[in-house]
Amino acid sequence: MLLAIVPLMAVAGCANTGTSDAPASPTVDRRDAESVLRAYFDAWARGDLSEQVSFMGPTYAGLVAEPVNSLEVVKITLPTVKEPENVRRYYVTFDIEVPGQHQSMSSGRYMWEYELTWNGELNSWLITNYGY
Repeated sequence: MLLAIVPLMAVAGCANTGTSDAPASPTVDRRDAESVLRAYFDAWARGDLSEQVSFMGPTYAGLVAEPVNSLEVVKITLPTVKEPENVRRYYVTFDIEVPGQHQSMSSGRYMWEYELTWNGELNSWLITNYGY
């Protein structure tokens, strides 16, 4: 059920284009899956869609901006389930406040599962699936 939210994001409004004057996130250790995940949320919070997409697999190249007033990661948990060496699955609890009523998400607390897969060509972990 990981992809359950993706169709909703595809129809979200594009109020923020990722051309924010906000400073870029600090250097990301792309060899650390959790660091990539945190950088993704940081980019989302700043409305930097191009950076957000840079942490995602190619199936998310057409991701549409999901504008937020605020976004805070509350907790990231790495389950104890044994995964293949090239896969990391995290549970992320986050609080989000969205502007207006015509967003694909409502303001509130969410817990989504994120799957990251190692990409040897890019020497980076990438988000390859997510949802609630």
